[in-house]
Amino acid sequence: MAMRAKRKLMIVVGIAVLSSIFGFLVLKSENTIPFKTVSKGERLGYLNMDTMQPVYTILTNENELDYFLNKFGSHAKEIINFSEDDFKEYILICAYFGYAPSTGYEIEIKKIIRRDKIAEIIIQFIASKYGETQLTNPYHIVKVRRNYFENVDKFIFKDTNGRELNRVEIEI
Repeated sequence: MAMRAKRKLMIVVGIAVLSSIFGFLVLKSENTIPFKTVSKGERLGYLNMDTMQPVYTILTNENELDYFLNKFGSHAKEIINFSEDDFKEYILICAYFGYAPSTGYEIEIKKIIRRDKIAEIIIQFIASKYGETQLTNPYHIVKVRRNYFENVDKFIFKDTNGRELNRVEIEI
């Protein structure tokens, strides 16, 4: 009987050790990446034919940032101040709502998760039933240290329900 109890104990200990190892590997393969907001608001700039639709993108240098902001007019350049020196250490991740018919609409980058060679950017949308009737184009732009994306070649933007919004394939 003592032999049988020892065997059961060893099986339980073995399962516990394997569970711990497996749990560590799962946690190791998925990492939440910290970020800081650079700019967030209801109006990035002018609404025109180029700025009506949502945009989810990665900006890795000053030329890409300028190209993106030029679509919105001079106001956008005033609210987002990021230099080529900043791009040496950081990248920008942009979630742009596009056309919204009133105030009260929001977009927010909630979480960035790295899974092996893929980074997932989780976006939350808020569409208020109340708000002043005026055209807005909400946005959220965050900065993230480049070193978090070593060997990442795919960025997938998803909403909080898991629906894919955009996919950007780029090496940082």
